[in-house]
Amino acid sequence: MSLRPARPVARRLPALLGLLLLGAAAACTTADAPEPAPTTSAASPSEPVSEVAADGSPVRGWRTEVWREVAVSVPAAWGSGVAPVALDDGLATCGDAPDQGGWVGRPVQVSDLCTPLDGAPVPTQPSVWLGADLEPGTTDLGDGWVRRTVAVLGTTVTVTSDDEAVRARVLGSLRPQRLCPTTMDVLPRTSYAWTVEGPGSLRRSWLCAYRAGQDGQDGQDWQDGQAGGAYLALARAGVSDRVLERARDVAGIYGRRPTTCRRGVGAPPAGEVVVVSARSRDTYARPGARLLVQDVVLDLSCAKDRAVVRSFREPALASVLSSLAGPVG
Repeated sequence: MSLRPARPVARRLPALLGLLLLGAAAACTTADAPEPAPTTSAASPSEPVSEVAADGSPVRGWRTEVWREVAVSVPAAWGSGVAPVALDDGLATCGDAPDQGGWVGRPVQVSDLCTPLDGAPVPTQPSVWLGADLEPGTTDLGDGWVRRTVAVLGTTVTVTSDDEAVRARVLGSLRPQRLCPTTMDVLPRTSYAWTVEGPGSLRRSWLCAYRAGQDGQDGQDWQDGQAGGAYLALARAGVSDRVLERARDVAGIYGRRPTTCRRGVGAPPAGEVVVVSARSRDTYARPGARLLVQDVVLDLSCAKDRAVVRSFREPALASVLSSLAGPVG
């Protein structure tokens, strides 16, 4: 089913500035009805969920991290970094660990300075690695530090900590993610529905970031300049006002000229892609009216789009997307 804007009203612009959603998508939802669950191909995101414990109860001081099909809860104060990547001589981490009392890492190379995993010193900070190529099991690292890896939903999650309770809480929070589609096969369109009064009253927002490659493996074709698929590397529910404002600029609303370049919609992604999504209520809409669909697609193979994403000033994105970190080798 193709995506259609809600039926126009007298105050609404006669045409939207573009239609999006990750692939052919479902129509907007009402304020009270959840959107359908994501598939493993480009489709409309499902309704973001709040941070929850394994038993479904709310959790304070923890946040959700997403990698491909998996969501996991981690302490909110932890930073973002890297997880081991496979090199010719074994696994190694290629990037600095943030000094924030702990971090979440993904198997991304953001530096040409790599530290072999074998023989690494005893950790000084806890961490969660998403998608590291490690065998499931438990390793005693010494001085009370333990590393445990589990296989879940086609990937791995590794927790390193000297606190058994932290390890148990993180691993006990593993669940399927319901925020973003797990793969992107073709570039979608940007869609930004709004009224003459503005973008409406924000109800929820989220961000999906994709890396080139299929099945969680970085795409060699992309590195050779060819197009290929992309997989979900990071998702965030509740993005900042700054990010939403920059997304509105890109969408070209309020008479602003769109600031990005555009490759062919429907073509395979050539690199990394970020989708900023929001759902807003028309301030003067009748009760039960559908929410306004607002999705902005940023293709990081385009220099202007990279500049926009850099302007978000979101450290986690720079820790995940090679296009923001710059060339390595």
